[in-house]
Amino acid sequence: FFSLFLLGVSDKDCPLHVFHGKSEILVKIFDYVKKYWTAHIQEGDVYAALVGRVTFPKPRGININMMPILMGVTESIPKEYHHYLPLLAACPISRNEWGQVGYLTIHESEVEDEGQSQRRGGIHTECPGFILPGSHEIIDHPPLTLAWGRGIYNEDHDNSHFYGGIYMASNVSDSCQLWNAKIDVEGGVVGELGDLEHFRGVLGEGIKLEAGELAWITDRTPHESLPLKKKTKRQFFRLVTGEISVWYTKHNTPNPLGVLPGNPMSLGEDSPWWCQDQPVREVMIIDGDKFEGKDLPMCAQKKEKEKEEKEKKGFIRTILGV
Repeated sequence: FFSLFLLGVSDKDCPLHVFHGKSEILVKIFDYVKKYWTAHIQEGDVYAALVGRVTFPKPRGININMMPILMGVTESIPKEYHHYLPLLAACPISRNEWGQVGYLTIHESEVEDEGQSQRRGGIHTECPGFILPGSHEIIDHPPLTLAWGRGIYNEDHDNSHFYGGIYMASNVSDSCQLWNAKIDVEGGVVGELGDLEHFRGVLGEGIKLEAGELAWITDRTPHESLPLKKKTKRQFFRLVTGEISVWYTKHNTPNPLGVLPGNPMSLGEDSPWWCQDQPVREVMIIDGDKFEGKDLPMCAQKKEKEKEEKEKKGFIRTILGV
């Protein structure tokens, strides 16, 4: 962010060139931005935790993403993925979530290029911003947070447990980094699709996971997939256990057994009796790819960015006295 800002200052054709030679003002701007970002970092609670160790099975070239399953219901998982049942069983989901819809990701692949990450690189959160249910329009009123697993750690002396959130693990050490923090997404601080790379300088030191370490995070916990050596063979496992707001038809994997996003009774008579007590959660089905940049969350973020730009311009005018 700051490098791009300075490039604009050096460009005679850029409006930011007005700050050329005004180093004191630039220092004030950069300091203000850093403080603004830092104010949106929540710490002092459990937003990321190591919950166990797992052993990965032999790879078979599987690549499924956000496939709906019924948590705790083996019959809802296609047999070709049953060798991952021990990893699912290792996730300490709350009993209240048994029979609710979760979302399974298994990615087995070989890194083709040096310095490439297997999954999405760069610091980000899974919660990208805001939406207004039932509308694809840019919004003016306070929206609802876009959920992608949510996640709460309930600390009780007798019964501490996790509720919602995301469990993940890989078979390669130092291939994933996370921070025990939670980002307040209000104020337009989160970039497109949860991008937080601009926070790298204010987050501090992260935690690199070892092979087989099973971690739990919230959907607003900063994390990243790290660059790997060429030909690295990596297996990645993830279970999104909580509420999600959207599901992408071209980016996510449908369950061939018929489990639908948000619907614990989608198997009909084959659904276990304990699924009957679980509520049907409204999930927006988007006919597109998460990374196409044409979906509803992106529209909502555009509005947030416009608002943030107006706030920055107001701040600059205040400094210049114009």
